[in-house]
Amino acid sequence: MDQHEGKAPLSFRLRRRPTGMEKQGMAESTDSRDTSSLLRKQASSHSMSMSSSGDGSALTSPISLSERRKLQMSQDLMSASDRISLASQPLTVNTRIQELTINKLKYDSVGLVGRDKEIQILKACCNRALNDKIKELIIIKGTSGLGKSALTGTVEEQISASDKGIFGKGKFNLESSAQPYSGLVDALNQLYHDALEADGARVEQMKKQLTLELGDDRTLLAALIPALETLAPADFLVRYRSGLMQELYNPDAEQAKWKNAFKVFIRVLCQHCSPLVIVLNDLQWADRSSLSIIEDLLSDPFNKESLMIIGTFRSDEVASQDALSAVLQNLEKKKTKFNFGMTQIEPNNLNVDDVHKIIMALLGMDDEDATRGLAEICFKRTLGNPNFVVQFITMLEEEGLISFNLGLL
Repeated sequence: MDQHEGKAPLSFRLRRRPTGMEKQGMAESTDSRDTSSLLRKQASSHSMSMSSSGDGSALTSPISLSERRKLQMSQDLMSASDRISLASQPLTVNTRIQELTINKLKYDSVGLVGRDKEIQILKACCNRALNDKIKELIIIKGTSGLGKSALTGTVEEQISASDKGIFGKGKFNLESSAQPYSGLVDALNQLYHDALEADGARVEQMKKQLTLELGDDRTLLAALIPALETLAPADFLVRYRSGLMQELYNPDAEQAKWKNAFKVFIRVLCQHCSPLVIVLNDLQWADRSSLSIIEDLLSDPFNKESLMIIGTFRSDEVASQDALSAVLQNLEKKKTKFNFGMTQIEPNNLNVDDVHKIIMALLGMDDEDATRGLAEICFKRTLGNPNFVVQFITMLEEEGLISFNLGLL
């Protein structure tokens, strides 16, 4: 029995397809800590070649003699249920036909599989933001590769289709976790750019209101958000930016004015472009200042317009004592007093049927019987993590362990 049976690899590292000499050197290597080597070992124990039943619509491209021998030698490692097909293949092929053959995985055809429930919840939240003046925090949590960020794209589509509101997205990174407001600034910069696309009269009114209500604090935001530089004094870049940025990075500096500037900015945008939708991915790497701003925006009693904040994070990388956990607990206590909603979505791994749908979409096939065995293998190897499924199939195709032929151009 395969020693890796029933276990999903910890991660997937994809490399360019090695040359023949590199493959020979890799075969002689015994470094079991290399994730790519682990994947190749797992894949070779289930080597496969997909073919049709001889109706002329072949789903495999020819394999070389050496590759065929590898497949034949691996048969003793394959169970009957895992073996899709080892049908004999021609040893030669017309190279001109091979050049014209469409032989690509159809990544754009995959979409969000097995996420109907989560999509319906997000649509309901979006409808509330579009039709009612509410503030709401939506948390999407789960392990890496489950499609948390992809789910937020359904909200962007709904907002765009409604012709109401504006959408901004930011992402926190481990490398910039010490940089205050990094992911938040990206989202607000996009929000303001979207707001500027409104009709001219409304934009001018919004700019005047921002200048009036922010006052001198508009230089604070201009130091962070490039789109707001036009609202700052003409000599701002020369006289203010350097000092403001030094102050921002000083942990002992007074943060109240920064918080007030963010709240006023969002409040004005909400009045002119409601609803506002802010997506912040990877909150597990967010700095404390950004988390505090999220809490302040949701509990701002002076903002009476619709505001939706969607945050995603990796649940296995956040402990109960972390800053993010503390902020979420505080928001749970405040939601009744400050009249905002909280919704949590936690997608799970896919079942084997959903994995099968992804594979059929990748291969551009509608023959369920031809791909069922492959789906079961992928489910065993990835435990239904959708991102790992796609990467596993990609690795199989790159290593020549699975091939298909969609026809000629």
